Amino acid sequence: MKNIKIIKNKEADKWFLRNIRSYNNDSFDERIINLIKNNNLKADKILEIGCANGNKLNQYSKLLKSKKKLWY
Repeated sequence: MKNIKIIKNKEADKWFLRNIRSYNNDSFDERIINLIKNNNLKADKILEIGCANGNKLNQYSKLLKSKKKLWY
């Protein structure tokens, strides 16, 4: 299927609705946060790709004490 047909068929919306539970499931985020805390990880920069509204990026940035945040 060509990209334009996928967009016209609203496949992205359908994918989101099929996978909405994973967005509402905080267990993955908790594991990442625990990994950061338990290993006392630090980072000067943090990059997140496909980060939606950036809330998780901000949270991870604070935990990692990073100075620069980038998202695409």
